[in-house]
Amino acid sequence: MPNIENNPKATKWEGMYCYLAGVLFAILCLSAEPYKSNGFLRFHSFQSIMFTITWAAVTIVNDSVRFQMMEINPLLSIVWLVFFVTWIVLMFKAYHGQRVKLPVIGNLAERWAG
Repeated sequence: MPNIENNPKATKWEGMYCYLAGVLFAILCLSAEPYKSNGFLRFHSFQSIMFTITWAAVTIVNDSVRFQMMEINPLLSIVWLVFFVTWIVLMFKAYHGQRVKLPVIGNLAERWAG
């Protein structure tokens, strides 16, 4: 494992990986040293977990409603596209060392990250 205190570029890559691998790498960052003591990675890990769970819930609702209510299919597609673009932006911003707080999820992630 790289020494993230002396290598900020490694921290940026791991921040991006928190979003790229869904909850898998985020949970790894929260449980393994030296990642779990890094506030930047903890924030992105918690936000990634909550964002992925929210996206999965929306996708499940989307799939269950899609064939029953055909008139809202364009709206559901737009909602999915917004989640996808948000996911790309979160990865990009984490790679550049920035914290982007999502409206509700970001506040919780910030509180849990400490």
